Amino acid sequence: MSIKAQLQQITKKYDTKLNLVAEQVMLETKNMLREAVDELWYKSYSPTDYSRTYELIAAVEGKVIKNGQGNYCIEVYFDDALMSVNPSLYGWGTHSGFDKGDFRKGLIESIIHGIKGSNNNPRKGEATNVIEVVQQEATKYANGIIKKYI
Repeated sequence: MSIKAQLQQITKKYDTKLNLVAEQVMLETKNMLREAVDELWYKSYSPTDYSRTYELIAAVEGKVIKNGQGNYCIEVYFDDALMSVNPSLYGWGTHSGFDKGDFRKGLIESIIHGIKGSNNNPRKGEATNVIEVVQQEATKYANGIIKKYI
């Protein structure tokens, strides 16, 4: 077997391993994000004027993107299309604002960057550090798992 063929075989083997690593890291990061949202958002207070849907946790999605041989990146994100919107006749409703408009993207932005809006909102100014927490944990996980595969 030629050196070129040997190098191609080695490269293909490592590319397959890197793909597996990327998939595992993406799945674990999704789980970490779900857990962080539950812990840092949902468990941080108990609502008295509405029922939670927990759809934000269910809206966590992820994908692996291959940018070339041995070059993978992962995306883990909230897919607001997986959340419902149901305005109410009496003000805000499920993932809708007082104006009865869609508030799914606004909810996600509020959790990540801090809550804005009315001074009557008891959570105005609050923000979770959900992204930072998940990035740190996912990086540790990825570094550990890549050593196992390569």
